[in-house]
Amino acid sequence: MICGILDVPRGALLGQPVARFYADSEEFERNWNSFLERRYQRGHAQLRRANGQTVFVDFAVAANYMPGRHVIILCDTTERGALRLPFARARSASNRWPIISRRSTG
Repeated sequence: MICGILDVPRGALLGQPVARFYADSEEFERNWNSFLERRYQRGHAQLRRANGQTVFVDFAVAANYMPGRHVIILCDTTERGALRLPFARARSASNRWPIISRRSTG
């Protein structure tokens, strides 16, 4: 249940913006804008629980299942996410720097 994943009581969760739980606000903005355009989205996210602890999730979200209401399904993948994070950071860092030289093969 989402309340358990985010460590908040149900009453405190209803009507709250999802952005409140995203670890990276820029990532949220990119995902949110893409979601609004497509009206459906699946992906991975790093969230923050109410106690500040990081949790990794897979998500599926659909827009306007009722006018103005969205539905989100979260699956806690914290163990897999924690293992994936160092590789994602390394890949991200390697994409930031251009290749300065290449080895010659001859």
